[in-house]
Amino acid sequence: MSTVSDLAGLAPRWDDAHARRVVALRVLSSFAMGSLVLALPSFDPNRWWLAAVLMVGVPISSSVIYLTTDRTRVLTRVTIADAVWVSIAVVFFPAIYLEALLIGLALLASVASESHRALLATATVVLAGFVAGGVIHQPVQWLRLLAVFTLLLPLLVFVANVQRDRARQHRARMRHRAEHDGLTGLRNRAGFADVLVTTPFLSVIAVDLDGFKDINDTLGHEAGDELLVVLAKRLERAVGHRGVLARAGGDEFTIAVFVDDVDLVANDVLQACRRRVALADVDVSIGASLGIAAAVAGVDGTELLRRADLAMYEAKHNQGGIRHWTDSTRSASRTRVELSGEVEQAFEDGQFRLFFQPIVDIDTGVVVDVEGLLRWEHPTHGLLSPAAFLELVEAIGRRATMDRLVFNEAAALVAAVPESVGVSVNISAGSLMRSSLPVALEASLVDHGVSAERVTIEIIEDEMIGEQSTARTVLTDLGAMGVGIAIDDFGTGHSSLSRLRHLPVTALKIDRSFVSGVVSNDDDRAIVRAVADLGAALDLVVVAEGVESLRVRDELIHHAIRVDRIQGYGIAPPMPMDEAVAFITRSVETKHPTRVLA
Repeated sequence: MSTVSDLAGLAPRWDDAHARRVVALRVLSSFAMGSLVLALPSFDPNRWWLAAVLMVGVPISSSVIYLTTDRTRVLTRVTIADAVWVSIAVVFFPAIYLEALLIGLALLASVASESHRALLATATVVLAGFVAGGVIHQPVQWLRLLAVFTLLLPLLVFVANVQRDRARQHRARMRHRAEHDGLTGLRNRAGFADVLVTTPFLSVIAVDLDGFKDINDTLGHEAGDELLVVLAKRLERAVGHRGVLARAGGDEFTIAVFVDDVDLVANDVLQACRRRVALADVDVSIGASLGIAAAVAGVDGTELLRRADLAMYEAKHNQGGIRHWTDSTRSASRTRVELSGEVEQAFEDGQFRLFFQPIVDIDTGVVVDVEGLLRWEHPTHGLLSPAAFLELVEAIGRRATMDRLVFNEAAALVAAVPESVGVSVNISAGSLMRSSLPVALEASLVDHGVSAERVTIEIIEDEMIGEQSTARTVLTDLGAMGVGIAIDDFGTGHSSLSRLRHLPVTALKIDRSFVSGVVSNDDDRAIVRAVADLGAALDLVVVAEGVESLRVRDELIHHAIRVDRIQGYGIAPPMPMDEAVAFITRSVETKHPTRVLA
């Protein structure tokens, strides 16, 4: 797997402005030295020639080099040209031999951080000039001066190497900091972009954690950071040598991986995210939504990343999991963008409402409960499920408003039907994290004159995130009010039996994927029986969801699988409030099974 080297591109990058500054400095310093030579009579009678070299030769050569040389090489070549002028001055004006030696050392120091090649070239020119001047004129102690100069060169090289190494390490640290996330140590968005540019034929996976914001808001940012660090390490192990992992920001990660490994890596990452994480005294469960964009000829890394993001959002709006980018993803994303601008208006126009699906006693067929299912009656797109809009509601900060709407409609329904019938409503993990939720529910019940015992809160199994969490406190408060607590989709999550014992759970709803399989699948039948027996042993109401035909009900009875209630399209579909009230009233008052079961 090719990656971007953290030390790549560390050579100095001289731009045009820097090159101009170098040349200007050379010209000004040469004019200053020429003026000094003219002002000092000790240089007489050759000071006019030396001044001419400094004030004319150096500026001209520097300007020519600037105009004809690549900007990255201007400093080296200008310094070599100056060294040539110094050597010429030594040859023709031996009286300045000592001064020239010092100038030579300064010139060597100026290119010491460039490269060994530049240092060697300049040193060769300077030494050649001093040797030539000494041989021709043999000034006083010229051999000793030359020997001292030669002995100083290794020291200069050593110092130059130290300086260059420090500069390189500093640039490496700065680049690492610029391309890596400070919290997790993973590449950041900029570092990931380099990978996509330098390593073609990669597929991209976009990962977004589900429920992270609720944990971060409830347990605090320190706990959120700790969770990100733990998950980053897990994801690194899951990806391994098969790809490059980066943190794009917040609770989003990106992965570049070769095409052949993309599905395996995505599944490993999803499983790594779903495993519980211990944070202080709380065990949290978190999911993930993954989007995959496969490498395609002619599609660059930026476009792949955009496609992966779109696929990830598609997965998020379909309750998580993995989605591949397709042409339809683009259309779905455009629809979501349109909906995001219409959510606020939907609240004002009353487009959000509950539809109610009856739940009947398996023995009598009489309605004993209804489940309120939230829908958006969109004027253009028709009836939309929560997966299409709940995240948009959260984004504008209206989740509490939505909870109050759900509670009000649920309370209005039970106020209009016989007292033997209750109502169940679904509550998300985010709502469960708000300590004010019981207060909001109680207000709705008081407004409609409904007792709390007729209301059941349904939560998904994986949203019971810890016995010391805010969620547990909210559930305990609801139980103290008399509100029922039902675990929805039971059997598909990771809840422990201890939670069923310690939390105020009153009902289990067996997931429809198992219930629908009792007709033909022995394993599903065994699972439904086990859950039903567990519920009976714990004195919980057991509801079988997904009864899509009477045959499912008959199979449950035939195999003596004891469930208390059944729900599904085989009983009745979800219906608006007025139809639900009529349906429920007819069922209860006649004391006969519903028309569908009869």
